[in-house]
Amino acid sequence: MRNSVRGLAKSVGLFALIVSSAAQALQPVTKEQLLCSGAYIFTGRVLSAVNKDCRLTKSAAECSSAQKNNIELEVVITGILGLRPELASPAIALRVGQTIRPMTLAQVSPYYKEAYDERSGPDFNAPYDAIVPEERVNSAYVGQELLFSGGPSVVRTWSLDGVRWAKETMTSGTRMSERSSCHTPL
Repeated sequence: MRNSVRGLAKSVGLFALIVSSAAQALQPVTKEQLLCSGAYIFTGRVLSAVNKDCRLTKSAAECSSAQKNNIELEVVITGILGLRPELASPAIALRVGQTIRPMTLAQVSPYYKEAYDERSGPDFNAPYDAIVPEERVNSAYVGQELLFSGGPSVVRTWSLDGVRWAKETMTSGTRMSERSSCHTPL
């Protein structure tokens, strides 16, 4: 009897652990959270793009997944849409006409159908471990006017079609009680 009570207690305990773990699972990051995570929301034209994938200069074993398909962009800023003063540094403030060289991440998946999904982009249709060729990087970025979130060193990118969504997100985000919900529209 005592063993069956212990067995039942262990089963109930295991069930409770599983249920509580599932209830505390991390929620996926929303596109609005990605947009609002940087110091600036701005538009810009990409002048150049270079794949800085670690595997181009080192063995794959020496590179982490965070170093794969990192793209260095050269961007001339064409408009500043929003600012999060608590994240922006006055020493490196962005301004229209300024040229910056931020890094971004090229997303690679064999399932991507569109160049820009709702989270960011460009997205490249290729095997997960593929190094995006320079010509594909250039055709996806160079000469493109894009929406950016970030700052002078790291950005996320969206199609320029997302400007209206970004403005709406900033407006609704600034009405929230959380201090750091999103950017102050400019």
